[in-house]
Amino acid sequence: MSRERYIGPTPQRLAKAGRSVEPVESSTGYQTIRMLDGSPLEQLATLGKRNPRKGITGEQYHAGSRYFADAYAAGIFASGVPDLSQVRVDGGQHKDVPIHRLEALSRFNDALKALDKASAAILSDVVLREVELVKFAERFRSFRQARERRAIALHQLRHALDQLDEFYYPPRRDRIRSANLQVDF
Repeated sequence: MSRERYIGPTPQRLAKAGRSVEPVESSTGYQTIRMLDGSPLEQLATLGKRNPRKGITGEQYHAGSRYFADAYAAGIFASGVPDLSQVRVDGGQHKDVPIHRLEALSRFNDALKALDKASAAILSDVVLREVELVKFAERFRSFRQARERRAIALHQLRHALDQLDEFYYPPRRDRIRSANLQVDF
């Protein structure tokens, strides 16, 4: 009687975990399970692998991840809330800013300029603030069904991520360009 040994969570525990885990084929051939961090972008990418109509593509996921990484590296999340009641005195001390932070801030600002206003708003909420798509879709109250509201929000998010994809990964130009090319056969 050959019985395969299974290491990992039981199927019942996996069912309870729901969207927070994803099956992954490892390089060794074993089926492994990867925990997701809970970001809506990652959950939509996982849904897109299973059913492309319900999620986002890999290119859209990578563009959104790069947008988030640029915002994080630029220090936008670390700005905090200033205490306006505190007395500030300029002591002449200059605090240097690392070059990688300035480059990330430049990339983030350029990406923001490449987006239209609606795309910037949905990316700010869903990608940067990690608001779930269902909660973002509640803005479209004029549509009665939650399914319609989610579909509209997903369409807007896909459009915004496509704009980011075009900015971060422009199409390649594979044509040969030469002014005076003569070919003798």
